Amino acid sequence: MREIKFRARRAELPRDWEYGYFAIKNDVCLIINDNGEHKVIAGTECESTGLRDRNGKEIYEGDILGGFWEQCYIAWCGSCKALQVFSIWVGSHRCCLACCGLVRWAELVRNDGRLEVIGNIYENYLNDRAQVPKNERRRHK
Repeated sequence: MREIKFRARRAELPRDWEYGYFAIKNDVCLIINDNGEHKVIAGTECESTGLRDRNGKEIYEGDILGGFWEQCYIAWCGSCKALQVFSIWVGSHRCCLACCGLVRWAELVRNDGRLEVIGNIYENYLNDRAQVPKNERRRHK
């Protein structure tokens, strides 16, 4: 069974990520780890997928993939009620590839250890189209 872990942008150092367990206390978003409780920016929390890229680095929700999966990112799909692969740009809208009938999560899992992460949606790695609207991000309540 995999450990449920998160990462989120640190409130005091927004360019840095904090890793651990996600919690909300008194309307403040926190990552809790061995170093204590850290305030993080709401809406930047990303759950670990349990997968690793070809360099052994954990893959998180919001990561943009390269190689065979180029122009795709991992996000929560409200329709599927699960993490899925989304296309950065399909026609004129973003598309959950499972909802479109193109790719299911199991197909991504089969590539565990061979995937390539080239950025994430929070760092605007590709261009403005890579920024995912807030309504596509998972809400933790």
